[in-house]
Amino acid sequence: MQAIGMSIWQRGKPVLAFGVFTSFLILALNLWGAPHSSRAFRDLELEIRYNLSKAVLKVGVFNVINNSLVVYVKKVDNNGNMKDLFIADTKDLNKPTYYTAKNGILVSEDNALKLIAQDGTADFIDKTTNTVRYAVFKELVFDTSTFLGSKKVSGWSHAMRELSTKEVIQGVLHDKTEKRGKYIAEINQRIITSSLPLLFGLVIVYFMISTGFNRRGKLTEALISSSFMVLFLMGSLFFINKSQSGRYNMVIAMDIFYFISFTVFIFAINISNRYKKIKEK
Repeated sequence: MQAIGMSIWQRGKPVLAFGVFTSFLILALNLWGAPHSSRAFRDLELEIRYNLSKAVLKVGVFNVINNSLVVYVKKVDNNGNMKDLFIADTKDLNKPTYYTAKNGILVSEDNALKLIAQDGTADFIDKTTNTVRYAVFKELVFDTSTFLGSKKVSGWSHAMRELSTKEVIQGVLHDKTEKRGKYIAEINQRIITSSLPLLFGLVIVYFMISTGFNRRGKLTEALISSSFMVLFLMGSLFFINKSQSGRYNMVIAMDIFYFISFTVFIFAINISNRYKKIKEK
């Protein structure tokens, strides 16, 4: 191909065309596919947590928890709503407490999973004085960290990567708090990282020039090209992690890093091509 006068850019056109196509494909995934799938997974996780009562509490059975709590649930519907609850709290054997409630549900509140019992009564028994106190409640909250013996779970708000591109852009335009920097970093990351295949295409074109399409004795060039790809990915991950804090200087530094990488390889391709032509003359 070189003998018939084709330039290096003409010879590398299939590689670059594939790089451009892949870059647009990744851009579409970054802007729509990845946020949509991340949010769908997160929503599924939250739905499982909402239905945790089905897994922790067996319906129609007196469930003994932590050897001091007994919980009975007559029914749990498809939405995780519990019906006809009975709870016996015997942590203090001299002062046991018994609860009954018509309804109950597990919800997220203050970064913890909590059980809300509704429309019930509470009987407080004091064996030391042989007295019983009776109370009616509309709503009573139990922290599952003590009630179910479970650890607190993280908040249920969507992470930045789970937000749609439209929501991120709205945050950039309308958010006046420190979180605006995180919105900018997120949309910048989604756009600029899609250029990776095109950059790797340039690396391949450079390798094609340096090896002269010869499969023998070109281990050094292959190692150099592979090393650059690895170093670039390491640098890219570094700037991605740093820019997630919302610092504007790291977002700008990430853009400069990508720009310099593209410029260096375009310059290297032209220099290598000219050097090869001079050498052939």
